[in-house]
Amino acid sequence: MSIAFAVFTSDPNLLPCELYRLKKLVSLSEGPVNAAGVGSYSQEEVLLQRYPSAAIQQSLLFGSWDKLESEALLFHATMLPVGVSLEEHTQPFRYHRWMFCHSGRVESFPSIRGRLLAMLPEHLQRKLSTDGASEMAFALFLKFLRDTGRTDDVALEPALAAQLLAKTVRLLEQLSIEAGASRVASLNFVVAAGSFGLRSGWYLRAHCRYALRSSSSEQDDSRPRTS
Repeated sequence: MSIAFAVFTSDPNLLPCELYRLKKLVSLSEGPVNAAGVGSYSQEEVLLQRYPSAAIQQSLLFGSWDKLESEALLFHATMLPVGVSLEEHTQPFRYHRWMFCHSGRVESFPSIRGRLLAMLPEHLQRKLSTDGASEMAFALFLKFLRDTGRTDDVALEPALAAQLLAKTVRLLEQLSIEAGASRVASLNFVVAAGSFGLRSGWYLRAHCRYALRSSSSEQDDSRPRTS
């Protein structure tokens, strides 16, 4: 069980207003969750906050974001196993200016983890702080991005980034099927990149920064979408 949502705005000052509008529409603690994380941007820096179970309350979380100024906010809440590190295992994950979170399940992951790990360059293998499917999926996306030689390229085309995310989804699905998965994978990913340098960044339209979302489920056709 996990909960994820993201908010993107063209003006960092508008984020508190957008969150206030969503407060009554989005539940942050539905179901059994004991850890939550939020990622945002401050100029070119990625800011991550982690919350234990005692702090996962609708009013407390939204209240803590009242003065937050960022083009994007990613939220993720889940139930972590006993003894697991809150700091290392709580999403969203980050790498340079990229943020990522995943809600769902990579089918047959224990059987395909070794194959996925072998596909990653050494520097991404060393960056893994967990042995979970979500961070591995993020690393796979970063691997494909690295293959283009444009990991930190602020001029990277949204269409290319969407293709790389779709490639990540397709490979995970393929490996799960080869491992004998009996269910369709649930791959709901959010990938975001904030401003870099002097207000250069990602734009889908003249007004809005963008994120990429790709889903794979029985009700979804797995095509990448931007929002």
